Amino acid sequence: MKKICPACGREEQKDEFINAFCEGCYSERHEIFALPRLIEITTCPTCGKTPAGELIPQDKLVSQAILGKLRSQHDLKEYSIAMSREGKHQVAHVTLVFSIAGKKVSKQARVIVRVYKKQCSTCSRKSSGYFEAIIQFRSAGEADAEKVEKKALKAMALLEKTTFIPRTERFKEGIDVFVGSASEAQKVLHDMGLSYTLSKKLAGVRRGRRISRTTFCARV
Repeated sequence: MKKICPACGREEQKDEFINAFCEGCYSERHEIFALPRLIEITTCPTCGKTPAGELIPQDKLVSQAILGKLRSQHDLKEYSIAMSREGKHQVAHVTLVFSIAGKKVSKQARVIVRVYKKQCSTCSRKSSGYFEAIIQFRSAGEADAEKVEKKALKAMALLEKTTFIPRTERFKEGIDVFVGSASEAQKVLHDMGLSYTLSKKLAGVRRGRRISRTTFCARV
């Protein structure tokens, strides 16, 4: 026996039915999903990372933000998101496919995406010249200057993977590398198998906390 939608009178062969209703009437009478009209994402204008320190392409970041705000009692089977600009706004045109009573139901949504640019703590410190440590690469004599240069460059390459280097200074007796993180500086010296001496100096007080800077003198 053919089903007839009790709301609009459509017959079953014309439309897919969900329980007693055609898909359109079912959607009107039931909240399939909930999604805010506006989402906000934040990235660093310098390095592009999120506040959590992750480097994520903006389209993926938008998808994560939208799916994170999506609420539905039904299983989401598929989705697609297309971006466009409407005046001053970026807009995400979202297509969602849910599984409801064994049938796939497609729904659309329009979400305004507001992108905030805020410099992350690492880039802020880097631009201000902040540093926690200095690694002094020193040699026994001028004949070892090339060796000192190679060791310093290798250390800098390793340090740039985990922290930042606001500046370097070169002297006749060696190279000073200023490092954003003292713990990362010490770790690199250990990983390179370099022996060093360590000294600490009070650099000031910030928010009631004593700030010290560490100097590592490494002989190569």
